[in-house]
Amino acid sequence: SIRTRVVSMPCQEVFLAQDAEYRASVLPGNVPTLSVEASSEYGWHRFSHGQIGMTRYGMSGPASELFEKYGFGKGNIASKGR
Repeated sequence: SIRTRVVSMPCQEVFLAQDAEYRASVLPGNVPTLSVEASSEYGWHRFSHGQIGMTRYGMSGPASELFEKYGFGKGNIASKGR
């Protein structure tokens, strides 16, 4: 079992516009943080210690197969989170 906290950040710029106290309450920085973005990893290094995201142009196919292929499956996310 991994203690987990999920944070949704739909807009990095809006998050960065918040005051430092708020940002630290959401992402304190003293706990391992992993970003999972079904798009580009671009910019997530500012908020997380590790990233799972697209590093190249995607492919066509069934979403469930593509999510596994690109590392968005539960198993890969859990292993990266350890």
